[in-house]
Amino acid sequence: MVEKLLILINKYYLDKHDDRLGSSHYNLGNFYYGLSGYRNALFHYNKARKADPSYNKRNYFWREIGTLLFNSGRKKLASNAYKKSLELKEELDIRALYADTLLHIGEYSEGIKEFEKFCKSKKKDIDLIWCLKLMALQKLIHQYNIKNGERKITYSEAICCNHDSLPKDKNLKDKLIKAIHLDPLNHSAWFTLGLIYHQEQKIEDSFWSFLWSAMCDNGCLNAWVNAFVMTFGMPKTKEVQFLTFSIFTAAYEKKHDNFISCLFKNIDDNLFIKNKKHAELLKTFVLDAANKLKTKKNFDLRLIDKENVIKIIKFS
Repeated sequence: MVEKLLILINKYYLDKHDDRLGSSHYNLGNFYYGLSGYRNALFHYNKARKADPSYNKRNYFWREIGTLLFNSGRKKLASNAYKKSLELKEELDIRALYADTLLHIGEYSEGIKEFEKFCKSKKKDIDLIWCLKLMALQKLIHQYNIKNGERKITYSEAICCNHDSLPKDKNLKDKLIKAIHLDPLNHSAWFTLGLIYHQEQKIEDSFWSFLWSAMCDNGCLNAWVNAFVMTFGMPKTKEVQFLTFSIFTAAYEKKHDNFISCLFKNIDDNLFIKNKKHAELLKTFVLDAANKLKTKKNFDLRLIDKENVIKIIKFS
């Protein structure tokens, strides 16, 4: 494929077919993008818009540029690209991506505003992760009085310890809160703070800490699981019911059977469960919720019980 596109690029360059030259560079950029070759992808995207300036007026093009820059760690440039895409045309989740990028460059108040605009405009088919991120962000910005500013990632990480076990440092909570003010997207600090709040029986504070940890690092299964389980210890309000459903749905759609397995292991290990009856209630809820989320196609859920035996439950 690469060889064919390079041949076409050379041909269209010699023949001065700028539109075809642009599309060839664009397709080659897509190819490298798919392989996570961000530098090569960006090179060919820029070649595409130089050969064919009409790309500068295409919102999807700037959306792709934004995602490419974000994934390569160039967050400020990514926010500029997403903003350009929004100015051309708003569709899909561009505004949410723009809002999320604002968080990563320390503009939290502006990020909230953009998330609010997005959630109000997208009443249907909204990705629940964006709703959860907005709710957690509003709660924590207010509770911890977090201000806009540059993220001091290195200093924040230096304060934190490994959260595999709860350390016996009496001043740990204060240290974690300091780390969070240095970098509010430090998922490890939030996770450990969630453990401390749970130890202090502050269930709601524990919940929001675990949820934000999951929002900062979507791949942290334990953060998702702990946040989900915490909702069962909170008041049975409509907001909590929404959070329970949304966390399960978002985590299940993102991690599938890995989330279910981790959740069941948490329940069987009795990490945050009060008694056996509570544990069985949670298991029933999980299976019912998974059943409701099934598609028209048949699918399996692979669960792990306390003997670590894999069980396959078929839904049809």
